[in-house]
Amino acid sequence: AGYGSIAGSRSGSTGQANTEGKPKVPGGVGLKNLGNTCYMASVVQCLSQTPVLADYFASSKYEPHLNKENFLGYGGKVAIQFAQLMASLWSGDYTAVAPTDFKKEMGVVREEFKGYQQHDAHELLTCLLDALHEDVNRVLEKPAYKEEEDNPDATDADRAATAWKTHTERNQSVIVDLFQGMIRSECCCSECKNRSVRFETLPSGLPLELPEPVVAAQHPASWRPEPDP
Repeated sequence: AGYGSIAGSRSGSTGQANTEGKPKVPGGVGLKNLGNTCYMASVVQCLSQTPVLADYFASSKYEPHLNKENFLGYGGKVAIQFAQLMASLWSGDYTAVAPTDFKKEMGVVREEFKGYQQHDAHELLTCLLDALHEDVNRVLEKPAYKEEEDNPDATDADRAATAWKTHTERNQSVIVDLFQGMIRSECCCSECKNRSVRFETLPSGLPLELPEPVVAAQHPASWRPEPDP
């Protein structure tokens, strides 16, 4: 079943509008390029094909969680524009959508996204997930941050549970549920051999470096046939 879409949306200064028609497969809808915004389209398409996230926003499940008073958020505006975009992509009414209003709101999040130049897709992803998290953060009053006490007798499971509890006391959202986790870090003093273990929250848009290509060493060789006896 499709979701309700925002009808008649026109692409502001670009003059583009959504292209009406039935997509070949549900959610198989293109995003119109507003200048050099293919970086934005690639991020939105990936998130659109994340079923739980797309359904959460497209079906308005996010509305009870809008946190318009969160000073770290954007008054719920990023979540609303993203939800309208998801609803259009999954409505079954369009074969291509012009994401103008969404792009405009991302220009509020970061100044460099206001124009129509190419930008880094991962940077946009990180900013978007962070903005969405704060706009739908279910924690309305965040407790004061408290430094984690180091207990040398604690197991890794205990440390991880304590760190995650501290994190979720201030952060609870669909973004945390889907995209955040924890990483274990260990430091050991080379002199006194004291060992310190901590668990830290992974960012929503975790960067993964591509390994350097391995070039096999080439050794020239020559061959000639043996002379006949």
